[in-house]
Formats: sequence, C-alpha cells, structure tokens
Amino acid sequence: MLHQYYKILELSESATIEQITKAYRIKAKQFHPDINSHPDAHQHFILLNEAYQILIKHKKNPSAFNNSSYENWMQEEKRKANAEAERQAQMRYEEYINSDDYRYLNSMNILLDHFGFFVSIFLPIAIPIFFFKWYGLPALIPAAILLLFFSPYLFIGWSLRKKLHWERFKISFSFLNKFEHFKLFWLSAINLFLFWNYALVTMIDMKFILLFYVLSISICGALWQFYFKQKVKISLLLLLVGIAPLLANALFVTNFYISFNAVDEQYEFTMQRGSMMQLANNAYDEFTFIRFFPDPDRTRPYSKIKFTFANGIYGWRVLKNYELIE
Repeated sequence: MLHQYYKILELSESATIEQITKAYRIKAKQFHPDINSHPDAHQHFILLNEAYQILIKHKKNPSAFNNSSYENWMQEEKRKANAEAERQAQMRYEEYINSDDYRYLNSMNILLDHFGFFVSIFLPIAIPIFFFKWYGLPALIPAAILLLFFSPYLFIGWSLRKKLHWERFKISFSFLNKFEHFKLFWLSAINLFLFWNYALVTMIDMKFILLFYVLSISICGALWQFYFKQKVKISLLLLLVGIAPLLANALFVTNFYISFNAVDEQYEFTMQRGSMMQLANNAYDEFTFIRFFPDPDRTRPYSKIKFTFANGIYGWRVLKNYELIE
C-alpha cells in the first residue's frame, strides 16, 4: 500500500521527511481545486493529502505499520487524512496558501533550506579544525577523506544558496514560533548546550546543580499557578520544560563569564575505565565531568594535565580551560 503513496508523490521509498513534504507542497499547489479545473483535481488533491499524512506518520513511527492491528490503524489514518483533505479542498486557493497547514510546511522548508546551506559551509571548516586540534597535523588526511565522503551532501547544501532569503527566514521562524512543539525543540537544544558547556564545568556537587533546576522549575510552576495562568498566555509545559531550565542555565553562564582570580593546577594522571581520567592523589574524584575524556587515545602521549580554574561571581569555582602536557 505504501508504495502507491510514494508513486502519487513521485518519490522513491527511500525519500526523507523533507523530500516528502517538499513534493507534497509542490503538488498541492498544482492540484488545488480552486486553481485546477480538471474534473479529477478534487479527488487527486485528496489522494495527495492522504499520501502525505500517512507517509509522514510512517516515517516518524514505522513500528505502527508492523502492528497486528495495522489494517484498523490504516483505515483510521485514511479517514483522518481524507477529512483533512476535504476541509482544505473546500478552501479558496488564497485561503489555502495562507492557512496554518500550508504556511507551516512552507516555513519548515525555508528553515531546512537555510540550515542545509549553513551546514555545508560549517562542516568543511569545522571538521579539519576539530581533527587538527584533537589529533594533530597527520589527522588532516582522514579529515579530508571524511569531507570527500560527505561532498555530495555538501554540494547539495551549497546549491541551496540561491534560495536564501533572510527576511523570509525571519518570517518563517516567527510563524513557527507560534507552535509550542517548535519552541520546545529549540529551547531544549539551547538548554542542553548550556548544561553541557557551563553547568557541568561549575565546581559544585552534581546534586546541587540538579537542585537549581528543580528549584527553578518549582518557582516557575508556582508563578504559573498564581500569576501566569491568569495574566500571560503561556502553557505550563513550555514554562517548565523550556523556560525554567533556561533561567537556571543563565546562572551558570553568568557565573562562568563573570569570573576572577584565575589559577592553574597541574596533575599527573592515568586513564582508567576507558574514558575516565584518574588524577594524582585522587584529586577531584567527586567531579566526574572534568575527568571525562570521550577519546582516551588522545591522552596517550601525555602524562600530566593543567587545569585553569577561576572564581565566579556567585562564588562557584569554574573550569575555564585545560591543557594536556607531556
């Protein structure tokens, strides 16, 4: 059954979600009943919607298609897709292209085009720098091989430069920001980055770090119950999962950048348990993160490590830098 839907969208079965979305958007404009007078346009538009809805759900949750109740599930999905397609088919074309459904798909495509282009610019610069920093000059050869392997994808990304339009990007991002799941996505990505780069290099016990997040979530939850719920249009989920951790992360970022009295500490070390560094005299045994090296091979030529610590504005020490020493 699925191969028929791919055929409707003129795609191979290996098509990605982005390719399915793009093909649907193009064909939906072509076959919308308001601009296509062909007698079969209405039915074709419904089939397009059915194909798009089911293929997207299959890509996101392929296990559902292996379920024993697959036939019932498929019938229900077809019914939902047809109902949605009928609703869209009844719109005038101008209404359709200005509807949230169409604008959502279009905005996602615009963001993906910009993202693909910037990745194609970033990787050829970042990969050699990363390999050189971690493995030295000889590592530039495997870096070049890796770039050669990715070159077809990088070329596709570079070809997207003709589609770049900063104003359309801003409008698309602003539109998608109306949807809670989109806000949660980018807030979660930012929070994960800040937690990894700033919270984990703060020299306080992990229990206290987690306590700050719990307190932030608790305070935001109380504010929502007694104030935001009535005054501000913000969901509890977005507040607790996105904004509350961001406020906690702001403390760690501020403490990291506003810091004073930097000092260097040097220790001999050995590698134990794969990626874990054991410092002389069991120094900083309680701080697992600063002793964690994802690539232990990089430490083999070295026997010492120099840490640079500083005192943050809130009184918490932070690890500002480290250097391996022979």
